[in-house]
Amino acid sequence: MYTGAKFSYDGDFLGYLGLEGCGIFTNHDKDVLSKIREMAASL
Repeated sequence: MYTGAKFSYDGDFLGYLGLEGCGIFTNHDKDVLSKIREMAASL
């Protein structure tokens, strides 16, 4: 599942749409939502 999502992220979002990559967050950490909020605030 992760490989397919990464392929779509790289190909569709970054490649086709020309967006800038800001990283990938996975949900294996209890504190993942606060890390995502920190990343979003830095944009």
